[in-house]
Amino acid sequence: MLAGTARGVEYFVATNGNDSNGGTGWGDALLTISAALAKGDVNIVTVSNGTYNISAEIGIGAGITVRSFGNGVYGGLANASNTVVQPSGNGYRIFSMWNASSVVEGFTIRNGNASPGCNVYMSDGQLISCIVKENRQSISNEKGGGIYMGGGTVSNCIVRNCSTGWRNGGGIYADGGLIVGCQILNNSAANSEESTQGGGGVYANNVTIRNCLIAGNTAYPYGAGVWLAGSSKIENCTIVANRALSSYSAAQGAGVYRAGGTVSNSIVYFNTMAKQGSGVVGTESNIWNAGSFVYYTCTTNPVVSGSGNISDDPLFANAAGGDYSLQYKPVKSPCIDKGANQAWMDGAKDLAGNTRKTYGGVAGSRRSTIVDMGAYEAPEVAAEGTVVTLR
Repeated sequence: MLAGTARGVEYFVATNGNDSNGGTGWGDALLTISAALAKGDVNIVTVSNGTYNISAEIGIGAGITVRSFGNGVYGGLANASNTVVQPSGNGYRIFSMWNASSVVEGFTIRNGNASPGCNVYMSDGQLISCIVKENRQSISNEKGGGIYMGGGTVSNCIVRNCSTGWRNGGGIYADGGLIVGCQILNNSAANSEESTQGGGGVYANNVTIRNCLIAGNTAYPYGAGVWLAGSSKIENCTIVANRALSSYSAAQGAGVYRAGGTVSNSIVYFNTMAKQGSGVVGTESNIWNAGSFVYYTCTTNPVVSGSGNISDDPLFANAAGGDYSLQYKPVKSPCIDKGANQAWMDGAKDLAGNTRKTYGGVAGSRRSTIVDMGAYEAPEVAAEGTVVTLR
């Protein structure tokens, strides 16, 4: 159940509240999220905009929704920007969830320091419309600089500027679950080199990653964008501008290091590898070990043979400015209408909130029902023609 539709006994938290209050309304608000969660009949905790400095990890072991509120709106990324939860000390994470019906929605979650999962640990539940960023990195941090997932769903989140001091999953370490509609940006895995390190953006084992932008991440030495393993799936993602680094050996798979799983309907392009002090080294900078497990995907270096794959420049709208949507004019992106439709796309949205398959396609119409490659459907362009004015 999404936070915006949850029902039950609700308690309120505000920066001007007091934990001796009843917490049943804004005029009687509590000061801390933990005090609200301690209520025996709580189903919903609604938290007003502000900054909350916590003194201990917030654990949610029941089917409880914790959501932000501001300007008449529950949750969402706008409220997340204005509702910050962070530790007042060092050595602990912010949220942990282990119930399938638990929900955390609409917060900035930052500066955690624990392992695994510096900011968020979830074995189940839903993390929705949160900004997870800037963990307190140390050499002991491993398995999820931002988030550790043993299951559950992370949706419509921004995970950025997180890192592991050692090992895997700078942004997210996921060993099961679903990551959908997220931006995973400028994270890093490991600050030294070892053969088991990688996954600057995401380390994914038996995970589905869908409709995500994964960009600007780094790793020593493998899988700066994604380390993909097990039965994992990357579907309709844009994985660009990630960088695999090596101090003494060749880096591999700057976009995707594929130890297992599949890549489909995606764009994996402009990812690079570098050996410190000596320029680019190694091969297969976009996808390592693609085999026959990559299809309907735009990638090159190397060119990947297989059903529906293309290697042309994807022609982003403004890659230099961080806009990785597909260009329509002056030259149409080769990724438009080149994907393969899948059942999950019916009624689904792309990363920008536009309808999959029916948005874009043939200029000036909605005749095309073929999905585009990558995280974004191309915008519909009005039909051009001659304008006749009658007088």
